[in-house]
Amino acid sequence: MPWESESKNTLKSILTTHRPNHLLILIGPEGGFSQHEADKAKAAGFKQVSLGKRILRCETAALAALSQIYYQLED
Repeated sequence: MPWESESKNTLKSILTTHRPNHLLILIGPEGGFSQHEADKAKAAGFKQVSLGKRILRCETAALAALSQIYYQLED
């Protein structure tokens, strides 16, 4: 779950330590997830990650996340 309030975990760090069999990515709406939504997602097992220092539009965030995933998991 890319979230602008996450500062410790990056998508790269998660993918280099845990190679997933499958992924489900939550991309938030314009304006981002609320704290309540982020807490509920975390309680459901989603890992919160940062995509970098910039705040991205939802369309751009999806492409950035997929690009990072492809780069990290490409054999």
